[in-house]
Amino acid sequence: LALNDNLLDVKFDWNNLSSKAGMAFLGGKGYSDQGLVINERVRRLSLRYTGICRHAPTTEMLSRCLASANVSLDFLDLSHCGLRAPEAVILAKGIIVNKTVRLLVLDGNQLGEAGYRAVMKREGRNRAVKSDISLEGNQDGPRAIPMAEVMGLFEEADEDNSGEMDSDEMTIFLRRLGFSEEEFSPEECLTIFKQIDTDGSGAVDIQEFYEWYARVLNADDSGSTVMMVSMRECGFKVADATYSALEPDGKYNLNLAIPRSRSILLDLMRL
Repeated sequence: LALNDNLLDVKFDWNNLSSKAGMAFLGGKGYSDQGLVINERVRRLSLRYTGICRHAPTTEMLSRCLASANVSLDFLDLSHCGLRAPEAVILAKGIIVNKTVRLLVLDGNQLGEAGYRAVMKREGRNRAVKSDISLEGNQDGPRAIPMAEVMGLFEEADEDNSGEMDSDEMTIFLRRLGFSEEEFSPEECLTIFKQIDTDGSGAVDIQEFYEWYARVLNADDSGSTVMMVSMRECGFKVADATYSALEPDGKYNLNLAIPRSRSILLDLMRL
């Protein structure tokens, strides 16, 4: 891992890691010149059913990896790895300061409400719970940028200075933001335009566009990527994780910097 320049995806599932093996893998005490903590290439790491979080020292080291400026993980799966509330408090120290993980999977760990509060503490990057996220989805692609920067690029793309974009201008704009033709073909760009242009006016403004842009990249208004956290079968139920407009009754903890929370609030206001 220390010397790796090419490997992006590491799956260590179902390997029972002792405390010593876990420290070696992560680059902990006695292994400071190796391991994950000094790796800059791995983007996706799966440690399902490894038991790596059963021990406080390895959990502390994993937290250090999350906090490291070297580590650039997009996806981390810690399902069924022995994480309980006390270890969740340790892991949360790294979660709060991490800047790259887009999807963190903690399914099957008996966190309870105390563990949930530690992981979702309102510090650092915005985090949101969602139960229907694809755990195998591709987390690569363009990274979000703040709304102010998007607005500057928007003004450049707005060739007629109308304050709005038609479908052709929006297609060019998407390319400037890093969306390739493989991700969104011209036909798909037109479909997206029609989805954003809800009033059928034939044009979209910056606010309408950024709502869509932030939702696609799971970002907030500052351009910071929201960390999506899956916590199924963790000994409790989070209401807004399973929100349905068809059955909206429930208690919701909403953060209006996150597009999903704004969508839930709009749905509730329409009732």
